[in-house]
Amino acid sequence: MARITPPMDISGPFLLRSPFVADPAKSYTVTAHRSFAELIARSQDPLKLVYTPVGLTATAYAEDQMEGAIVIALRDSAGNIMYVPDTYIDRYPGLGSVPYSRLVGVVDLGMWANYRDLDDVQASIKTSCKANLGVDVEVTLARASTSNVVSEEQHTQLLAARESAKTNNETPSATIIRLSDELAQKNALIAEQELLIQSLAAQIPSTPSP
Repeated sequence: MARITPPMDISGPFLLRSPFVADPAKSYTVTAHRSFAELIARSQDPLKLVYTPVGLTATAYAEDQMEGAIVIALRDSAGNIMYVPDTYIDRYPGLGSVPYSRLVGVVDLGMWANYRDLDDVQASIKTSCKANLGVDVEVTLARASTSNVVSEEQHTQLLAARESAKTNNETPSATIIRLSDELAQKNALIAEQELLIQSLAAQIPSTPSP
C-alpha cells in the first residue's frame, strides 16, 4: 500500500482506509510518529496495539513491516488516542495544498535624532518589496522612546559613521537628474547615428532600371 504520512501537530478531519475509521465530524491531531522498532523498545506490541483492535492479522502487520510503515498517533478532542499505520491513511488536513502564512517585516533601525524624516526610508522599503516580491505594501514606521542620552559630540560622530557606511548616497532628485542626462546623451547618439546612416545612403549610386 502507498504510504501517506501526515506531519506532526496537524489537526482536522482524517480519511482512513478500512478497517480503520475516523469520525468525519471530529478533529484529530497528530501527536506522534512511531516506528515498529520504537514501539517494541517501549515494550509495546505493535500487533496488539494497532492491528488486532480493528480485526487485522499478523499478515497485515508483516506487510506493513516490509513497507517500512510508520504508526501515527491520532488524538481527538476528548483525548482518545487512535493508532493508525500510515499505509491506512487516505487523506489528512491540508493534503494537496500549499501552506501559507502572513509575512510581516520588522526592522530595528536603531536610535536616531527626532528630527530625522523617514519618508525616504518608507519609500525605499515600498520600492524594494515591489521589486523583489511583486507586492504593494503599506509601510508604517514608528518611534519608541528611549532612556539613553546622546551628547552633541556623540550625535556628530554617529551621523558621520552612518553617512560613510551608506551604500546609496544619491538623493531621489539627483537620481532623476542623472537618468535624464543619460537619456539625453543616448538620444543625441541615436540622432548622430541616424544622420550618418542617411549620409552613407546618399552616397550609394542608384541602380538603373533595366
